[in-house]
Parts: sequence; C-alpha cells; structure tokens
Amino acid sequence: LRGKFEEISIFRKNENLPIGKMDSCQAMSRVYPGAIYPHYGNQGRVERYVVDQLEIPGKAILIPSFYSENSTTFPIRETKLKIQVEVDSKVFLLGNGGKLILSYGWAKVTNRILGYRFKLNAQDPGTDKKYLKPVQSSFEAPFLKFKLNPAAKNSISLQVEKFIVPKIRTLLEETRDAEIREIMSRLLECEPAFVSVHTLIHQILKSLVPFLMSHEDVMECQLSIDDMSGFLVDAIDGGTGVFLNFQLEFQLEKVCQTIFERFSEILEHVEEMSTCCQNCEEHGDLGGCPNCLYTKRCDVFNRALFVDLGATLLQLEQQVKEESPIPAQQ
Repeated sequence: LRGKFEEISIFRKNENLPIGKMDSCQAMSRVYPGAIYPHYGNQGRVERYVVDQLEIPGKAILIPSFYSENSTTFPIRETKLKIQVEVDSKVFLLGNGGKLILSYGWAKVTNRILGYRFKLNAQDPGTDKKYLKPVQSSFEAPFLKFKLNPAAKNSISLQVEKFIVPKIRTLLEETRDAEIREIMSRLLECEPAFVSVHTLIHQILKSLVPFLMSHEDVMECQLSIDDMSGFLVDAIDGGTGVFLNFQLEFQLEKVCQTIFERFSEILEHVEEMSTCCQNCEEHGDLGGCPNCLYTKRCDVFNRALFVDLGATLLQLEQQVKEESPIPAQQ
C-alpha cells in the first residue's frame, strides 16, 4: 500500500544494534547529515542526537547532541521531477478568461538535500549550512500539477491590489511583531498568482493530514514563478496509499490520484479549514498559521503564503469544471 522503498537503519556511533528504522523517504526529511534527531529512549526519556552520516540505502549514524533543547534543524531541499506521462487533466474556470489547469500523471522524482538550516530557538532566523556533496535519492511516482494561465494571473493581481493589499498594509501599521512585519512586507513583493498557487497547494496538503498514514507521504515540489505552477507528488517510489475517510477505510489509489479524482470534496475541507482555524482566531494570524497552512517540507520555508489568496480567492469550490482528458502515452 505504501509502494516500494529502501529501509534505513539508525545506529548510535560505534554500536552494532540499531535504535530504529525508517524508509528512505522519511530519512531524507529526518536523518540528513547535521539534523538534530530526537529519540525516545528508556522510560520515555527523550535523547537528542546529531546525524553524523547518512547512506541510502543503508544506515544513519548518530552522535550525541550538545545543542540546547530549543535548537532545531530544517533540510534545505531541491526536488525536481521529469514528467513521464500525463494521464488526465481538469480545467477550472475562474472568470475573465482565467483558468486553473489540474494535471495528473507519473514522473521521475529526484530529491536532493543541499544542506540544512540551524536555529538556536524560535526567534533565531537561522544559519544555512551547505554540503559539499548533496544527499540524493530518485524514484517514480504519481504527480499533480497546478497551473494558472496568463488571464488568471492578471485577474488575481487586480483582486489582490483591490482587496488584499489594503488588508496587509493595515496589518503592517497595527502590529509590532517584527517577524509578522517581515513576512507581510516580503509578501507585498511576491507575484500574487504565484502566492495563490503556492497557498492552494499548502491548503490541500493540510486538509489531507487525517487521511494519510504519515504527513511525509506527499510533498510539494518544483514551484515556478515564471510558469505560475507547482506540483504535488507521492513521496514513495510507486506511490502511496491513502485513507478514504475518517473511518480509516483504506484504498489502493495513490495520494495524487485521489486528489485528482476527488478534488471537489477535498476543496470542501480546504474551505472549512481556511475559515475555521481556531489558532488563527486566537493569535490574530491573518495570513495563516502552522495549524492551517504551514508545512515542514516546504522548499521555500513557508514563504509566499497568505490564506486569503488560496482557495477562497480562486473560488474553486464554486466553479464548473471542464474535463480535458489527455491520452496516455505508451
């Protein structure tokens, strides 16, 4: 059900018995060289290690961590895919000639970890450390492509200038939080249509969490400002199975296949999460928060995101879709 994957054994340095195992997909996110790795040892006590080396396939070697408990690391990743076959597509009309094209197919995915970002605490902006030789893995899996046409780009820019920019400027005037001011200021410099695509992808990812065996089963990749597009891809070689509903009935269809086939249903969950986030309401997070929008596997560290520029702005849940099948290539 979870496709094919290579197993990674996790060892303390100079010990012969592994303290854990995971698949290569999880290893690229959790035990890349330099990563701070927490392990639940005897009596539930958390032991903190630093990953000394990673071999795929094979093993990860850990050494004791001397960093503070508030220290964290995040992988600097680059995920590229080469489309092998496009199976089908759907076109959503956005008004004024705008379209969102949703395409489904199979691709070869290359996942590279270029280094990592180290943060002493939540307030620390972080220090990037690059590898001399990136860690890399490749596999084949289903993909989903989201793309806006030029008319959609123009329409979104007009809506954002009229309705969203004043809201952001008001927030900048009212808040004293330096981090929020930096995020909002940077957002004003982003291409609105790209923020819309990126936000929609994140909203879909967050809505899928209850249906997945692991939040690492699907990932975003290959965001393009020039093309106004982005991809989701099953993170396991051969694709990942997905739960049908909250009763945890399992199906053999892959994650991206299920999103494509049940896109309207998933958008209902997206809309509900976008308008009913208790954490956003309590903390006044107008742009979104870790509960409803941010993910741990964002290649651009959750930048260029604003909840009002996603599904609500595009009004996808209200649109009539036109089927545009693409013959499968042999």
